[in-house]
Amino acid sequence: MKTLNRRDLIKSLAVCVGGVSMLPLFGAQQKRSALAALNKNVVMISVGLGFLPQYFRPGKNSLNSRYLSFFESVHDKMTIFNQIEQAERLGGHRNAHSVFTCQSRFGKIHSPFISLDQLLALKTVQETRHSYVAAGTRNNLNLSFGVNGLAVPSVVGVDGLKGRLFGAGVPTDELESKRKVLAEVKRQWGSEGHDKFYRSVLDENLEALDNEIKWSKVKPPEFELDVKSVGNPIMDLSAQLELIKLGLAKKQCRIVSFAISHNGSIPLDGVHEGYHALSHHNEQKEKMDELAIIETYVAEQLAKFVHDLEKLKILDDTIVLIAGNMGDPNRHTMQDMSVILAGGGFKPGTVYGETDEVGHRAAVNKVTANDYQATLLHQFGLNHNELIYHHGGRAQKLTNDRPARLVKEILV
Repeated sequence: MKTLNRRDLIKSLAVCVGGVSMLPLFGAQQKRSALAALNKNVVMISVGLGFLPQYFRPGKNSLNSRYLSFFESVHDKMTIFNQIEQAERLGGHRNAHSVFTCQSRFGKIHSPFISLDQLLALKTVQETRHSYVAAGTRNNLNLSFGVNGLAVPSVVGVDGLKGRLFGAGVPTDELESKRKVLAEVKRQWGSEGHDKFYRSVLDENLEALDNEIKWSKVKPPEFELDVKSVGNPIMDLSAQLELIKLGLAKKQCRIVSFAISHNGSIPLDGVHEGYHALSHHNEQKEKMDELAIIETYVAEQLAKFVHDLEKLKILDDTIVLIAGNMGDPNRHTMQDMSVILAGGGFKPGTVYGETDEVGHRAAVNKVTANDYQATLLHQFGLNHNELIYHHGGRAQKLTNDRPARLVKEILV
């Protein structure tokens, strides 16, 4: 076998990770075996077109609003960040992809910064079949970005998510063949005295492959799974959220990102235009009323998901983060986004933050994207100042070296 140069190494890694749920390439130089176990489930949900603010935003010191009323039975396990201040972020659909990162602008498939779910997958150990699951209602909407800045492909639709969570996966012999190739790459690079960083990359991915091989020998749970698509991305929400719930309950995964978006028509009574067209309502009452019908359905499905986790007695061990990607869908702005946090570890029924009189900007108890991400990492027992990953030859942090504070006021 010929001696491998750096380009050969990258090609070999690409071959070995194809079709396998691997750690993002070129990650931190820390062995998986030395990492702490993930102490909670996390489900990060993004609603791509946001919500009408007058129906979504909570009142002052109150969780009362039209859409939040659907969550009433779990209000005592909810906290609202009211108006995330994102002064550096541009609006528009492209930048809505950045909702779980600390990056202000980028293209649809590339970000200079890692996303929260991928950092958790990289820095913790999950005793589950999958280290993470990235899912969505349609293609080309990515919320998850690895340490190399590339979008993590999402599984799309009911069938894609069902196959990912409960399918047979990659056969053991195929995984073992990939491992042999990677082990040979490591043997050559280790003997050639190449730099420590690239050897650590190989070690990380060998450990990840070993985990994949272990789980490939364990049969997925067998149970009756009557979850089917009805042929519309938004109307399929209930089925996809049911699959995510079962994935958590059956210990198939602990880290999930889920993107909700659709541009076309939705077969709901009273809705005559496409979802995206209605989001540009220009304050026209008829369009806002139609949009509210769609948003009501979405909010009801999200509330049912949280209620079901509580019924299964796993909500206390879970953080559900629900973000309307845009503070106001009509203006397509990201300056005044509200975020729901449901689950254990937060002060019950808390609303944190207030807007200005116009309702366009945070005015009291401002919270930045860096602040809420640092606070979430704390809930997983992680200090954002100590979490370093490598990208572009630099040591970086999720919060991008910007000021970030722990919002202790919402923590138990």
